[in-house]
Amino acid sequence: MPIKYLLALLNSKLMEFYFGFEGIMTAGGAFTLKHETISILPIKLKSGKLYSTFAVLVNYVLSCKGAKSSNYDVPFSYFEQIIDGMVFELYFEEELKEAGRDVLKYLTDLKPITDDMSDEQKLEIIESEFNRLYDKDHPVRNNLFYMDSIPEIRIIKGLDKDADK
Repeated sequence: MPIKYLLALLNSKLMEFYFGFEGIMTAGGAFTLKHETISILPIKLKSGKLYSTFAVLVNYVLSCKGAKSSNYDVPFSYFEQIIDGMVFELYFEEELKEAGRDVLKYLTDLKPITDDMSDEQKLEIIESEFNRLYDKDHPVRNNLFYMDSIPEIRIIKGLDKDADK
């Protein structure tokens, strides 16, 4: 299983929710990953194309985080939101498709960035992809915005305070 796919899963809101039940939190607010917890993680294995889509977005996030300018804070957050949406779709595929809030089918043409590119080249691609995906008419943006209408996602994001009662 590609490492960036695993990185995306482990840093998603869904796994944060999961670790809230199964994990042990440190004083600093991070979860301690122990063998007992990791061995029971519900990891979805998927196709190679999906792994590469996750890898492209993880590379975008890492490059935004490493950028010396705060101009990439919004793209950073948005790409993390897209990754969360993708993870939700992996685990709640029927619910998202039924609600018309799936995103994976709109992310097959992401432009990859590579280690041999300069930081400027990487950021140019990231900015271009951000502008395309963040356009008010793009289905990814719209589906992410309305994804909170799905009860399972509302619970995971902590938006359904009454769900615990």
